[in-house]
Amino acid sequence: MESALNGLAAQAKTSTLRETVAMAREALANMKTKGDTPVVYVREKLLSAFELALEVGSEKAQQHSIEGIQCLIRDRRFHSSQQENPEDGLPAQLLNSLNAIAHFGHQVQCHCLTVIVELICSVELKITVLELQTALELCMRAFGASREESARMSARAAISQSIASYCSNRYNRCETPQDYLTVYLDATALLEGYVAKLDSLSIGSEQSLVLFDATNALLSAQPLSIEAHRPFVNLLWEKLCPLMIRLLGVPDRARGSPIPPDRSSSTGSTDTEPLGQGQIARFALSPAAMANPEATRALYLIVEQLMRLMCGHADLHSMLEALVHKALLFPVVEHRLEAVRLCRKMLGDPRRLADVIRAATERGGDLSLWRMAVVCLQESADPNGPLALDAVRACAHMLQGLIELCDRDVLAEQSRGWLVDNFGSLQHVNAQGFLPRQSSDGPAPANLELRTETVDAEEPDTGEAATAARFVTALLDTVPAWEEKGTLAQDERLLHFATTFHADFSAAHADLFKRKCLPLFRDWVLGTGCEVYASETWLKQVYDLASSRQSPEMPTIIVDLIKDFDGFDRGLLSEVARLKRIQNGPPVDEGHREEKMAARWLLCSSWESIVCILNTFLGMKEKRSRLRHRLLEGLEHSISGMQRLATVSMRLGLGERCGWIFEGLVEASCDVDSLRAAACQEEFKRLSVVSRIDLLSMQLVLDNAFVANEAPECWKHVIRCTEYVWELEKFIYGALCYDKPTPGRGEGLAAAERSVESVLGSGDLDRDGLNKALAVLIAKTDAFYGRVGKELSLSALRHLLTALVSASLARTLYPSMAQVGGDCMA
Repeated sequence: MESALNGLAAQAKTSTLRETVAMAREALANMKTKGDTPVVYVREKLLSAFELALEVGSEKAQQHSIEGIQCLIRDRRFHSSQQENPEDGLPAQLLNSLNAIAHFGHQVQCHCLTVIVELICSVELKITVLELQTALELCMRAFGASREESARMSARAAISQSIASYCSNRYNRCETPQDYLTVYLDATALLEGYVAKLDSLSIGSEQSLVLFDATNALLSAQPLSIEAHRPFVNLLWEKLCPLMIRLLGVPDRARGSPIPPDRSSSTGSTDTEPLGQGQIARFALSPAAMANPEATRALYLIVEQLMRLMCGHADLHSMLEALVHKALLFPVVEHRLEAVRLCRKMLGDPRRLADVIRAATERGGDLSLWRMAVVCLQESADPNGPLALDAVRACAHMLQGLIELCDRDVLAEQSRGWLVDNFGSLQHVNAQGFLPRQSSDGPAPANLELRTETVDAEEPDTGEAATAARFVTALLDTVPAWEEKGTLAQDERLLHFATTFHADFSAAHADLFKRKCLPLFRDWVLGTGCEVYASETWLKQVYDLASSRQSPEMPTIIVDLIKDFDGFDRGLLSEVARLKRIQNGPPVDEGHREEKMAARWLLCSSWESIVCILNTFLGMKEKRSRLRHRLLEGLEHSISGMQRLATVSMRLGLGERCGWIFEGLVEASCDVDSLRAAACQEEFKRLSVVSRIDLLSMQLVLDNAFVANEAPECWKHVIRCTEYVWELEKFIYGALCYDKPTPGRGEGLAAAERSVESVLGSGDLDRDGLNKALAVLIAKTDAFYGRVGKELSLSALRHLLTALVSASLARTLYPSMAQVGGDCMA
């Protein structure tokens, strides 16, 4: 403090300022020497000198004044140790000394705003709500008086930070319910004051911008426990929500966009069309909202906070849905930039997704808020519109939010209980629409024990069914004597049993034929139904009978063999799966069961919309080198979104839906025909052959190739991806003459286990990075073909071989295409 006063005295140019500084120095000296000078008096003299220096002093004098004011806040000597009149407290005295902030220069204003924030944020000083209001009033004066953007931004930041810090400090000091109630009352009073001021302003007013900031900061600082304070909640839905709806604009057909001719003619009326999805393009935001984008952005931030605070009240959802509908689906697509940004921020945050789930579970599974956000993105993803790129980017963030939701404990207890009660398990989450499973009496999931549709126990034991029944009975009587040595050994025993069974029946038939004439033998055979030829019908009867036997009658080893035959579990061979379980140890429960159920519920309910959004930029047939920058960026975001969609789908047990995803990734990143056709063109060698996102897409397909067990149509896309990797290898190390790395012994397996991200790093894709990434992809391709023949079940292997034959046939029919290495066909 002494240093600031000495510097101020040296810069004093007027007699009034010199006298004021002298009085302040004298009061400070008396406090140090005598100790009986009231600290209130000392602060008054110091602040008088600082205030006068800010008004009439030089730039250096103003700097010394700011340093002195900051010292008052930080130095405990100037803090009152006893209870005093609030008007004589340090916060009140300091704020009163800054009443002329509107007349200061913009640089001094920025420094004063910093001082105000430091004062309100101090944990050593207890700021009252009246002092907070005074501080905010000073910030608003500075905002309204200054035309400098730096000062205006500082004022807005000071308002937001001051309110946030004040509320945080107040809540941290609360120890009893009465303390919380006091803070709730003050927060309600502050919000009511802001709503009253906003009600008298329009969104185009400058003052509305800082009021929006203050309202948003106040709402953001409130914990969810304030929902129990009914006056605050009533203020939200009775006054604030209607005010936000009004400020967003009122439908005006005279100012709205014209109705498309096809829409008006198809409906036959231009006045009775309902407002909502697909019918909203005629109305625009209010002119004031379009003219003041900063205020509109702040208004949408308030909408986000209202969703957070009102989601837990089922009786407030009608008002909340009206507000969200107005904010997301009311504006024309051209004016939805802030709406799309709100969707991106809301759907990309696991905490906000938890709010959506909480709102849905409060209303018995109504996903209206989620639906409106997704529809907003879908309508904004028009490739001919200005917001297609933003919509695709928001969709990719939404999928990342679902991935993060699976690893976070963010759901409320009420939401957890509702999900478990209505869905039971992750596999039972309804994948057909927005409504959950209605009851537990619906069709049970397919399983091995319930497959009895082809065998009727009431049928007589005649014909092939009787022979099949005898075969199965004899088999089940024999199996318990076999030792458990895995399905490979049991397969040989089954073959031996079937051969013996056939020989025994054949011998019996031969002996009977020798002892009896042909008619008697024929009648006996037809009468017993003991045909022993392996007809397709007989095999089906045996299979159905064996499949219908329930445990413990049905031995586990036989169940495993049946699964290996028909691919029932859509997985690997049972023996391979058993070895992997031994290698990896017992399964570890990842937890977050309810969060995964919620993520699957949201994903399944909006699957078609997500596919539509991500398809926005995927239908382009031009080469990437010819695409404009915006379209190329949109294509990259679409591919990134598909990668995230594939990740979350496989994690949530939706692998059967990955066919379209793999097709999109391969179509966008693995254009084999274009690479073959352009490999001999000289100018192509100077172009970028492949991008980072293409390499990541190929890695995703190869690392998750076995998801084709659940979606067999994926095999052809996996094969095409491997073709592209080999063609890329030929092009890189052939046409471009790159130096092919020589792998050392055992390096192939290590390379297959590495990731493209680890070899590329965070920098741009260069020649060395492409070389290393391609080596990893080649190793993954070789590892894939080395595994599939050994690990796939018979059904999956058949699908794979069918896709391989189709790929081979396609190249045979088009001999002009370059040949791929024979390893693939092998």
